[in-house]
Amino acid sequence: MDAKRKAVYVALFVCAAMLIVFIKSVLQCGGETAARSDEQDSQGNISMSITNPNREIRGVWIASVYNINFPSSKNLSADNLMKELDDIVKTASANGLNTILFQVRPMCDALYKSSLFPVSAVVSDDRILPDGLDPLAYIIEAAHAEDIAVYAWINPFRVTTGGADSMEAALEALPDTSPAKQNPEWCVFYNKQLLLNPGLPEVRKLVSDGVSEIVGGYSVDGIIFDDYFYPYPAEGETYDDSDAYALYGGGLELEDFRRESVNALVKECYSAVKACGTLCNFGVSPFGIWRNSSTDGNGSETSGLQAYDSLYCDALAWAKGGYVDFLAPQIYWQFTNERAPYETLLDWWNSSLDGTGVKLLISHGAYNSAEWGTEGEIERQVTAARQRLCYYGSLQYGYASIKANEMNLESQLAAVYCDDIIYSDSISDGKEFEVYTPEHGSSVGDGEVIISGISDPGVSLSVDGKSVGRNKDGSFELILSLSRGKNTFEFIQGEKTYEYILYGN
Repeated sequence: MDAKRKAVYVALFVCAAMLIVFIKSVLQCGGETAARSDEQDSQGNISMSITNPNREIRGVWIASVYNINFPSSKNLSADNLMKELDDIVKTASANGLNTILFQVRPMCDALYKSSLFPVSAVVSDDRILPDGLDPLAYIIEAAHAEDIAVYAWINPFRVTTGGADSMEAALEALPDTSPAKQNPEWCVFYNKQLLLNPGLPEVRKLVSDGVSEIVGGYSVDGIIFDDYFYPYPAEGETYDDSDAYALYGGGLELEDFRRESVNALVKECYSAVKACGTLCNFGVSPFGIWRNSSTDGNGSETSGLQAYDSLYCDALAWAKGGYVDFLAPQIYWQFTNERAPYETLLDWWNSSLDGTGVKLLISHGAYNSAEWGTEGEIERQVTAARQRLCYYGSLQYGYASIKANEMNLESQLAAVYCDDIIYSDSISDGKEFEVYTPEHGSSVGDGEVIISGISDPGVSLSVDGKSVGRNKDGSFELILSLSRGKNTFEFIQGEKTYEYILYGN
């Protein structure tokens, strides 16, 4: 054998050996390569977690406010608290769920050891962690042992859940260590609730400092905010933030000032997470409707409460600004809901995030299963979402419903989560834009027409300035309005423009 051929054989042998070692290492990690390298022991030595950030997120919300899920009641012993946390992990694992969204700050307090917030009243009346138990640290360790990620779920502004007749009474009921009690000027009393005011820089700093405290002190895999920013509207109530507006409004309309205040908070918290130098994700789970199309041409074909106008949440600004890793809109409605159909909103969010690099998670209303009375609804919702280009995972709200197996939820989740799915970012495949039906130049009826076609999934696509929501292979289906006569539509993908003409008759 000549030397050149021998060298080739040796190189091939080495490559094969390396491939075998790699495959073996993957199999030993449950089919996924180790992805996190930011966890350290007490000596500062880096360890590896097998949690793969590109796998489909299959989450479950664990609510602590009102003792909904954990703890089941106040004043439990440390042993009973640990048993409940172990059961949460066990239930998640048994149902194919790989992410726990653990509510650690329900009311300006903490289910972890904090120097900023008092221990949550949902744990104990005396606001003391029994036997020094740290619920967040405990569930992280238990979940990670089962290859389940943990996201710290924060409600940023709620201080109390209601019941007080005045701000003074609400403040008086708080412990002296509460930042709200120490700084009553940071608060607004609205609908018998005490709330932190997003319009104050000091409040936003408190919230972002709290995020830094969690990410810097715990190996959480993510930070997630829910839908509560400015409060949901209550008839006859006035949210009085006039002092903050006078100080910081800067000439903006009040509604824009409030939206900019929330934008600033989200941006500051994103920066806080990234400043810690970990692979921790940051995102928000907004109310499912951004705006209705009847209000804004860019909105969804729905007719419900609008987060942009009522809660002052502009989730699209966060996505386009690049200060969320993911959005998880709460689409807690059925396919057949008349005012807010599930698939209509799924397509709207997918279309709106196309080209932003922000991952789409869908938060599903598993808790509604018994009321819907339609077995298989959640399974169908997850299956439909998986086709969409920006989709990376699903979150189930309704832990108790899952545990009670309402509407056979266990079987639904087992069926839809039976196989692991690893997603990757959309990569340009050079595919040329093409409309399949109707053909360019066709004569069709006026009114509305369904357009279907294909595109490069790695390059954003728009029609007449509006983003087109697509599936993971770049295919799309959209409805366009037609008038009588010639209708010209301009599709743009990347730097290429395509003119598409239909005739209405």
